[in-house]
Amino acid sequence: MRYSFFYLKSVIFLSLVLLISEPLCCLASEFPVRKRAGIVIVRNGIDAFIRNPSEAHFPYRVFEKDGQNIMGPIGSWSKPDSLRYLLRFDVEGAFEKQGLKLEEFNLTRAVLLLTPSRKSASKQMIPITIHPLTNYFAGRNTSTSPSGQCEGADWTNRVQFISWYHEGGDFLLNPSAKAIIPAVENREVEIDITSIMKLCFDNFRKTGKWVDYGMIIMRDKDIQSDCLYRNIYGFNAVNLRMHHEFRGKTLVPELYLE
Repeated sequence: MRYSFFYLKSVIFLSLVLLISEPLCCLASEFPVRKRAGIVIVRNGIDAFIRNPSEAHFPYRVFEKDGQNIMGPIGSWSKPDSLRYLLRFDVEGAFEKQGLKLEEFNLTRAVLLLTPSRKSASKQMIPITIHPLTNYFAGRNTSTSPSGQCEGADWTNRVQFISWYHEGGDFLLNPSAKAIIPAVENREVEIDITSIMKLCFDNFRKTGKWVDYGMIIMRDKDIQSDCLYRNIYGFNAVNLRMHHEFRGKTLVPELYLE
C-alpha cells in the first residue's frame, strides 16, 4: 500500500512538471500543436476590424460595433483600401509565460499567420500591405460599454474619444511587409514581418522598454487587382475551438518568432 501511494505521488508530480514546462500559450488542450518552427509562438493580443464610414452599403456593417468580432474583412469594397485590420500581439506576455527574457532574445525571423474564412471569397487574389502603427489602439474584443456598444478603435478614433492623427490609422510607410490573400482557398497566409518586429526589438535594446503599438493590414492599392475582400479570423475566433467543425484547428492570428 505504501509503495502504491508513493508511486501515485510520483506520477502526479511528473505530470505537473510536464504541464508547467509546456508554454502556456501553446497547450495542446487550447491549441493544436504546430509543425512550423518557432522559439516563441504568440497567439494572444487585441485587434479591431475598421472600415471607412463611406462604406455605407458594406454587407457586414451591422457587426461593426458588437465588440465580439470573430472575423472581419480585409480588402476593397467601394474604395481600394477602406477595409483594414488592426492587430497587436502580446509579445511580452508570451515571453513571460514561457520563462524567456526579451533582452536575451536575438530575433532572426518573424512570421505572421492569418487564416481566411472558407465561407468568404473574392473575385481575384487580394494583395495586402502591412505597416507598424505609431499609436496605441483599443481592441474591439476588449472594450465594450455597458450599453453593449463597442468603445474600441474605428476609422476615426483609436480609443474612445481620442482620434487618430490620420483617419484610418497612424502608421509608418517603412518598414513594411507585403503578401497575397488567395481569392478562394482557405489555406493559411504566411507573411514575413521580420523588419516590422525588428523595429520593436531594436527599440527595446536602446530604451529597455518594450513598445509595440501593433500593425495595420490593408489592401495594397499600388497593385492592380479587381479583388473585393476576404474575411480573416481574429483573436475572438478562439471561442470556436470547441466547435466540432473547427476542433483541432488554430484560426486565430499567430506570430512566430525565431
